[in-house]
Amino acid sequence: VLQHHEAANGSGYPYGLRDREICDGAKILAIADTFDALTHQRAYATHQKRPIIRAVKELNDCAGKQLSQHWVDLFNQVVQPILLTHRARSL
Repeated sequence: VLQHHEAANGSGYPYGLRDREICDGAKILAIADTFDALTHQRAYATHQKRPIIRAVKELNDCAGKQLSQHWVDLFNQVVQPILLTHRARSL
């Protein structure tokens, strides 16, 4: 939990760790936390919640920078069936 605000490119906090130095659990938690923040409105934030497809795109934009590219790639594999179902319902 302590490392989930670290970033793959070393720009995170509290220690400025890089991708190789961050434990896998923190990398996964960072992705889950980011996705949750993008898809839900927060009382302390001014942004609106995003549609799932937009949230996935924004999360992918952070891959290799804020978030681990490896774990974002795995996230994409897991979320793919959900996106297909979501898209089918929208048609």
